[in-house]
Amino acid sequence: MFVVTSYDISSPKGYHILSICRRYLTWVQKSLFEGNISEKQLKKMVQELQKEIENDDSIVIYTYLYNQNNKIIIGKDKSKQYKFI
Repeated sequence: MFVVTSYDISSPKGYHILSICRRYLTWVQKSLFEGNISEKQLKKMVQELQKEIENDDSIVIYTYLYNQNNKIIIGKDKSKQYKFI
């Protein structure tokens, strides 16, 4: 499956998040990654990321598999905090 991952980390563990994402995906820019990985690799990456985040941290993972598109949020869902007018 094709995966796009982005993170917003305020904790000092940002380097750990970067390292985990780089193990599985291609680093596109600052906190954006993409690549093809298996479902097993995705689950392992999510487990590793969950161990590193803190209260206000947020990681968003979009998965694309043929006609199925999913969004996984680890940590705080910041997409619902702000309304644009």
